[in-house]
Amino acid sequence: MIKKLTSTAVLFFLLASVSSAFAEEKSYKITAADRNRVLLDSGQWVRLIGIDMGSLHSAKKSASIFSNEINQFLRTLNGKTAYLEFDPAYASSGNTERGELLAYVFYLTPSGGIDFSRMRGAAATQVLVAEGFQQNAQGQVQVKMTPHIKIMLNAELLQKGYGRVDASKPLRYMRDLQLAESEAQIDKAGIWE
Repeated sequence: MIKKLTSTAVLFFLLASVSSAFAEEKSYKITAADRNRVLLDSGQWVRLIGIDMGSLHSAKKSASIFSNEINQFLRTLNGKTAYLEFDPAYASSGNTERGELLAYVFYLTPSGGIDFSRMRGAAATQVLVAEGFQQNAQGQVQVKMTPHIKIMLNAELLQKGYGRVDASKPLRYMRDLQLAESEAQIDKAGIWE
């Protein structure tokens, strides 16, 4: 009985410590996305802050081609777990005139096959996610942990060249957003072709 209680206590400690990064964050599922907005399973639209996707075109691609590329990428996010982070720069105006939240959107994706070296700072963070537990033959509880990457969608769109940094307000992640835009310029990605 004591062994079973100890195993249970260890399991709760592990789950609490692993999920502490998300403890104060509410998770959502992305159900749709449209250019610089995502729709959450709560029914709330969220506009991505720090990114200007006004007129997207390059010498090689028209606005409609960019629109198709962006929509194709955004469709891959449907069903992903997302977390919101708000910026003090928008504290007084946390919503747009259409009722959209203004936030950074982070989503989780399994880390297999992702080149993490290209993502720096707050744009991407490696995390372990508890995906369940089981009891082995000796009665020990084992937690199945899988590596994931928590990616800032705002910066990822900039890194793909799908917009420019909106520097109209001093944002918490301005440096990360500018770095993502610089990488797109160096790589001649998206609008920087």
